[in-house]
Amino acid sequence: VRFTKAQYSGTEAKGFVLVALELVGGTSAKPFDVTVTPSEELPVTAEGGVDFNTTPLTATFGSEMTMSSVSVPVLADDIVEGNESFKITLSLPASIKNGIKVPNSEGTASITITDSTMIRVRFTEAQYSGTEATGFVLVTLELVDGTSSNPFNVTVTPSEESSLSAEGGVDFI
Repeated sequence: VRFTKAQYSGTEAKGFVLVALELVGGTSAKPFDVTVTPSEELPVTAEGGVDFNTTPLTATFGSEMTMSSVSVPVLADDIVEGNESFKITLSLPASIKNGIKVPNSEGTASITITDSTMIRVRFTEAQYSGTEATGFVLVTLELVDGTSSNPFNVTVTPSEESSLSAEGGVDFI
C-alpha cells in the first residue's frame, strides 16, 4: 500500500485535503483498513491542532479494491501566514501485515495548506494634503480585515486624474 503522490495540497477554505492510496501488485480477497496519521514530523511549518487535525484516519480497502482515500481535515484561521505544510504517515495494523507492505519511501507524504485568508487595507482619509516645502505627504493606511503573523508590504501608487491640478513628474513622482 502506498500514497499515490508524495505531495498533496488544498486550501484552508475547503477544510480538507483528499489523499489517495493504492494497493500495488494485486488485490486482497478480504477488506482491510490502513491508518493515515497527520504529524508534525520535521520538516513542518503547520502546527497540529491549529492548522490541521492530528487524529489518525482510517482508509478502507474493500475486497478486490486497489484504490482508497481519506479526507485529511485542515483548519481555517483568519491569520495571514502564507502556505504551511505537514507530513502524513501510512501504517498497517499488525493483524494485516502478513503479505501487505508499506514501502518505506512511499509510506510518507506531505500536505501543503494554501492560505486562503485575505487582508484588506484602506486609506484612513479620503483626501491628503501637504506642502511643497516639506517634500512629502504622509499617507496612512489601516488594516480592515484579517490579521498577519508576518510583516507585509502595501504599494501605494500616485496617479493623475483629470479633475486634479497636480501633474505627475512635476508635482509628484
